[in-house]
Amino acid sequence: MLFCLCIQTVAIASICIAADTEPVTIYTEDFPPYNFKKQQGKVEGVSVDLVTDLMEEAGLDYSIKLMPWPRAVREAEKDPKGLIFSIARIENREKIYDWLAYLTSPEFYLFARTEDMRDFTFDAIRRGEFTAICEDNDASCSILRDAGFSNDKLFRRGNGGLSEAVMIQYGRADLYLGDLFHHPYRLKELNLPNDIAKPVLRVGTGMRLYLAAGFHVDRGIRDKVREAYKMLVLKGVMQADIE
Repeated sequence: MLFCLCIQTVAIASICIAADTEPVTIYTEDFPPYNFKKQQGKVEGVSVDLVTDLMEEAGLDYSIKLMPWPRAVREAEKDPKGLIFSIARIENREKIYDWLAYLTSPEFYLFARTEDMRDFTFDAIRRGEFTAICEDNDASCSILRDAGFSNDKLFRRGNGGLSEAVMIQYGRADLYLGDLFHHPYRLKELNLPNDIAKPVLRVGTGMRLYLAAGFHVDRGIRDKVREAYKMLVLKGVMQADIE
């Protein structure tokens, strides 16, 4: 929604200043402890706090919408005033997104059944001794390939259905990828005990999570957020991009 304020100058000219009153919509998913919805309906989390600071510094009205990740991506990629977080910066997204602010870096591990006492090593993975589960439309498949899994040792699961932790219990695969900080929340969400799986290998992915916007989003909005990020880095509120 736009309105114009016309100011008459001494030269009897008029300057029309457009002001956009529609708030920015920021899309994300349920991914604790980074972003999640509490019982009262409020969206909270480590990344949410940073995004809130950013938008206040930028002076932009906004709302945060939490939804399944595939839908969040679809909405952000068509919304002319849509931002998205916590989105991983990976190669096939470089031509789609403008990376406005670095938020955090997850700690990824390969998880196995707690009772599985085999020696899990990257050499053994490269030899094809283990299989792993990854999720379609997610960065996990490319991360696992980088860790040494060949395509024939990766089993892809779609959204919904059995969780990765349950699938390894059934012997569908040996390992799955998980964020060390997110993993306990994921198990609780699935009503699974904390001791159902154990971390066995740290995967140094170098993955970084961002607040981003598609290049279709108005440059004025993107520039305001980018400048706000620079200010918060100078103030010590946010970390500088580690690129």
